[in-house]
Amino acid sequence: MDFNHYLGIDVSKGSLELHLISLDQSIEFEPIDNTDDAITTGLFELCKLYQLSGENTLIIAEHTGIYTYPLIRVCSELGLSLWLQSGYEIKHSQGLQRGKNDKVDAYRIAEYGRRFRDKYSPIELGEKSIEYLRYLRSERRLLVKDRAKFQAQQSDHKDFISPEIYKGRAKRNKARIKLLDSQIKQLDQEIKEVIHEDPKLKRYLKLLTSIKGIGLQIALNVIIETLGFTKITTAKKFACHSGIAPFRYTSGTSVRSKNKVSYKANRKMKSLLFMGALSLLNVKDSEEYRYYKRKTSEGKEHYSVMIALTDKLVRKMYAVIRDDRPYSKEYEPNWRNAEVA
Repeated sequence: MDFNHYLGIDVSKGSLELHLISLDQSIEFEPIDNTDDAITTGLFELCKLYQLSGENTLIIAEHTGIYTYPLIRVCSELGLSLWLQSGYEIKHSQGLQRGKNDKVDAYRIAEYGRRFRDKYSPIELGEKSIEYLRYLRSERRLLVKDRAKFQAQQSDHKDFISPEIYKGRAKRNKARIKLLDSQIKQLDQEIKEVIHEDPKLKRYLKLLTSIKGIGLQIALNVIIETLGFTKITTAKKFACHSGIAPFRYTSGTSVRSKNKVSYKANRKMKSLLFMGALSLLNVKDSEEYRYYKRKTSEGKEHYSVMIALTDKLVRKMYAVIRDDRPYSKEYEPNWRNAEVA
């Protein structure tokens, strides 16, 4: 799709900086507040003044997490074309730069949209239940992080602090850990309720957890990251997103590195999948354990074999979603059960 106007928006917590690039002009605007009402009023006036619409105008902004939510909501309501791109991608597409401020950033974002409009991908709006799950997940991560911090203090301080000094702190930390455990359990229960109230998500959870090594937390994170398998639609793309897809590193005749995974990935998702694959090795007579033993005996490194097992998990997840049936080792293709016309 080609556009006549490109509106770059630099998003911060309190305000938005706007810059419009058209075929014959480049216009800088005053900042507007980062609220639904202010954005609605500002964009409506711009559309009216410069004849902007979803068909002839592309709005480009950096993805800054929750700070972009008001802009996403307003663009959806007004039917405007919105492209959210990572700041890393925009920054590294502009060549050598010196200096920065919000107004210059808005111009650079608009210029990025104009130059790379062929890469435009409409923003995927997740369902409300998925956005709710994402919000609950972020809270759970904070609580788990705090709990780990206090648990570490319990074990680390015990051997080095005198008992009479340590005793009071240990008691308080124990109470904090107990409270955090309770809050995490409440969040887990709320997450389950949200999933069970949505038939599609409930079905996805049942399918994903039918795979050995996939529990509630992995399934939940996969559903959120893929927006219910609408944003990342193939196992290969998800493997790349999670940092478990190997890439070749060669240059000329001198650089001949082994294939490596990239660190430009969702490392939290990778960690969860890795732990899921590790859990499979606890069953000594499992297919995964035999595979691991065979490959390591052939000289493969532990990490390489684990990456392969993790990739197998990802492919199984996408297979059960594609076929809409729980995982089974005794696989029977759907066409065998189909009626002959």
